[in-house]
Amino acid sequence: MHWKSTAKTGTLMVRQYEQTRRSRMVIAIDTDRDSYRDEDEFELAVSVAASLGVRGVRDGRDVQVVVGEEIPEFARTRVRSIRELPTMTERILMDALAGVTSHDAVNPLSEVSALAVEAHSDVSLAFLVGGSTMTAAGLQRAALAFPSHVGVAAVICDLEGEPRLRRLGDATVISIGVLDDLRQILLRGAQS
Repeated sequence: MHWKSTAKTGTLMVRQYEQTRRSRMVIAIDTDRDSYRDEDEFELAVSVAASLGVRGVRDGRDVQVVVGEEIPEFARTRVRSIRELPTMTERILMDALAGVTSHDAVNPLSEVSALAVEAHSDVSLAFLVGGSTMTAAGLQRAALAFPSHVGVAAVICDLEGEPRLRRLGDATVISIGVLDDLRQILLRGAQS
């Protein structure tokens, strides 16, 4: 009951609240072993995904973390599949990320991104997480899998590179060498 409006109009007035649309964030992790210089770089990528995912859960976003599935040796045709990690709570997400591994035969990040969009058409923000040997063309294909209204940021884990922020088409590319670089760059970007 909205008593103030009822008193003003002389008619019983009810205020109805509609649930606002929560924003959906997709975090796609490249699990292709060839996208990383070494296992440490891959571990940094998983840590980046964990940090972004936990922040999204804390902020009340709908968070989807997706990884490419390993393509079995016996598959004669290309298999297109992704695995969605559970993200109900921070703890569940962290436990699921602990089991993420890199593979030699896996769908490229562009296909993982496209399948994530097919599964969740209401994406508003996407993070692509990969390693230093990922090509710009591959990164751009992954970013273009998302509709133009989706904000896309790629986080490239490069233990030997300098932290930096740059543009690649419509996507923002963040290069980091340690996890704290991500926080510093995001803070700098928010202040400018």
